[in-house]
Amino acid sequence: MQIKIHHLWAWVTHLLQDALRVYLKLLKILIPALLIVKALELLGVIGWLGKVLVPLMSILGLPEQLGVVWSAALFTNLYTAIAVFLQVAGDMHLSAEQVTVLGALMLVGYSIPVEGAVAKRAGVPWWATLVLRVGGALLLAWLLHCFYSYFGLLQRQ
Repeated sequence: MQIKIHHLWAWVTHLLQDALRVYLKLLKILIPALLIVKALELLGVIGWLGKVLVPLMSILGLPEQLGVVWSAALFTNLYTAIAVFLQVAGDMHLSAEQVTVLGALMLVGYSIPVEGAVAKRAGVPWWATLVLRVGGALLLAWLLHCFYSYFGLLQRQ
C-alpha cells in the first residue's frame, strides 16, 4: 500500500511540475503580447482598423460601425469586443442574422496577437495563423450571411 501512495505522490508531483513549467512558458509569451496589444490600443490602432474594415462589413451584411467591434476582438479579447459592441450598437436595430454573423466573426478571429504568439511558439508561422483565423472568420461570416439571406432566416430585429 505504501508503494502505491509513493507512486501516486511522485506522479502528482511530476504533473504539477509540468503544469508549472508550461504556465511559466505561457507567461513569457503572453505578457509581452499583452503589453504590445495595450500599446496598440492606446495608439488608436483599433479605431483605425475599424475604419479599414468598413468595406468588409457591408459584404458581410453588417453596418459599417461594427468594424470597430471586430477590430477590438482581433486585437484584444471577446470581453473587450462585447463592451465595444454594447457601446456601438446601443441604438442600432440589428437583426438576429447580423448579431449571429458578428458573433461568428468574433469567435473565430479574436486575440490575434496573443494567439499568434502562442501558435508561433508551437511552430505555426504567423502567416498561417492570420490566414486561418482571420480568413476563416471572414469566410464563415460571409457563408452565414449568404445562407441566412438566401433562405430569409433570422431577419427579424
